[in-house]
Amino acid sequence: MRTYRTGLGVLDAVVAGGLRPGVLAMWGMPDSGVSTLGRAILKTARPEPTGLVATTIPDPRWLRQLRVDPIIAVPGTGELGFETAYHMLKEGVRVVLIDHLPGLVTSATANTALWAHVPYAERRLIDQGLSMLRSTAKAVGALVVVANQMRWSMEHGIHPYMHDTVSCHMDHAIELQKGSFRTIYGQLAEQRVQVRLRIANGRTRKDAETKVSIWPRRGIDEIYELLMYLQHTGLFLRAGAWWKDPATNTNFGPGYRAARNQLARKRAHYIKALDEWKSKSS
Repeated sequence: MRTYRTGLGVLDAVVAGGLRPGVLAMWGMPDSGVSTLGRAILKTARPEPTGLVATTIPDPRWLRQLRVDPIIAVPGTGELGFETAYHMLKEGVRVVLIDHLPGLVTSATANTALWAHVPYAERRLIDQGLSMLRSTAKAVGALVVVANQMRWSMEHGIHPYMHDTVSCHMDHAIELQKGSFRTIYGQLAEQRVQVRLRIANGRTRKDAETKVSIWPRRGIDEIYELLMYLQHTGLFLRAGAWWKDPATNTNFGPGYRAARNQLARKRAHYIKALDEWKSKSS
């Protein structure tokens, strides 16, 4: 079965190498990395066709950081948003990111005065829309990533049911929470985010937690996270500013940047090595 990586080794290990087709729901407060992780999943999906259903016109800098060429749609209503995502899946797009779900309001809401929302209509739209996307994604072997920024429910008070409605149609859930940050000369250098993955697989339920680094102007660096995970598993040994692969007696470094750049050239080899390590240890 086709799987899709998150780019975070700990999470991918829990789901045996990647997420299965279906719906992935992501939750987090503003600036917790929800959109950034969604973008990282789009990047790791290449060269598979990807799509983005956005509630606002994306920032051009954000698109340049994406380093992929997704099909982009900015629908005016929630009905058009779900219909667009459905047609993307039917036309061969294999990873669709909806950023973000509470912004897909119904046509009834869009035609009312400001803040005059119709909660039950929106709940019905989300329920029916996600049900359609989930069944379609499973049929074609695709992944739908649904980003949810919690500020909408707190500020507007219109989505107290959002979590329960989405939970009925999700195969995986990722929760993000802001953690520590580091500055250099007064500028943000790195932000650490706590990430928790929940998987519903019949009666079984597995949890995984990790921390991910979000870098200014770069977002989540998959190669850096791969380096950290190789160290975590013991496949790489660290000595000072160097990392060593004892299996091949190869040194990486000195320093994070040099080690990351060297590892990037051997990414496929070490992802395969990690998959073999997981199968042996399971």
